[in-house]
Amino acid sequence: MRKGILEELNKSSITVTDLANQSWCEYKVYLSCTQKEKQTYAMRAGEAVHMNLQKEVYKELSVEPVNYPDVIYKNAYESIMTMNSVIDNGKGRELKIEGDIDGFTIRGKIDELIAENGQTVIVENKTVNGSSGAHNNAIREMHSVQAMVYRLMLKNIIEKRYTFKKYYDSNRISGMKLSPQFIQGLKDIGMKEDMINIGAICLNMFEAYARLPKISDDLIIRYIDRESKSIVEEVRLKYDYAWLSKILQKDLLFWNKQKAPEPVPKEESWRCRSCYFLKIKKCSFGISYLS
Repeated sequence: MRKGILEELNKSSITVTDLANQSWCEYKVYLSCTQKEKQTYAMRAGEAVHMNLQKEVYKELSVEPVNYPDVIYKNAYESIMTMNSVIDNGKGRELKIEGDIDGFTIRGKIDELIAENGQTVIVENKTVNGSSGAHNNAIREMHSVQAMVYRLMLKNIIEKRYTFKKYYDSNRISGMKLSPQFIQGLKDIGMKEDMINIGAICLNMFEAYARLPKISDDLIIRYIDRESKSIVEEVRLKYDYAWLSKILQKDLLFWNKQKAPEPVPKEESWRCRSCYFLKIKKCSFGISYLS
C-alpha cells in the first residue's frame, strides 16, 4: 500500500472522515493528524446520539479483545452482524469498512444501511444544534463527500475491486494469532469451532458483503438535533462518481506529498471561528485572517 505522507503523520491509513474534512479545511486535517483535538461538548453530545442509535440494532461481540488480532476479529464479526441485520431486518448500523483508493488504505464506519425498494441505501447521521448546519452548503459538501466515498468503497468490495485477498495481505492477517483469553471467551459464548479463526471470520465478512441487496445510487444525509434527538432535515442525493473523482484527485495530492496542506480561502475565514486549533493559537492562517 502507498505511504505518501502517512509515515510522517504516524498513520497507517486515511480515514473517510479525513477525506471529507479536507472539503472543509485541509490544513485543519493536517493539524488534527499531528496533535490531538480536544473533545468539545458538541462532539460528546454527537457521540451520545450515535450511541443511542447504535443500540437499536447493533449486535456487539461480548468478548473483549486483548491484542490487535482480537480487535480485527471483533470488527469483522460485528460487521457481519450489521450486514445480516440489513438483510433480515431492513436496517443495520455502524458498519466498519476498509478499502483502497489510489493505493492508499482507507478506513471508515458507515452510520447506517437501510433496505429500500430492494436496494441497500447508505445513511449518514449528522448532529447539529437546532437547524444550524443543516442548511450550510459548505457543511453539506463535506457530508456529501463522506457518503459518496462510502458508496465507492462498498461498490469496490461488491464488484471485487477490493477483495478478501487484498484485505488479508494489507492487514498481514496470515501472521496474526488470537489471544488465548479471547479464544476461550469465544468458546464460552458458543462460537463455532471453525469460526474461531481470524482468517475464517474475515472471509465470512467479505461473503456477507456479497449477500447485501444491490447498493443504491441514492444516499441520505440525516441531520439530528443534539438536544432533542429529533430529525431536523433529511437530504437525499445521488451518487456522482465524476464529481467525487475530481474532489479525490485534489485531496490525494496532499496525501501523496505533492502539495502542502491548504488553509481555507481568506474570503471564507468564517469557517475558522469555531476551529479548535485557532483557539489554542496553532493555526497561523486563522490568526492572520481574523486579526
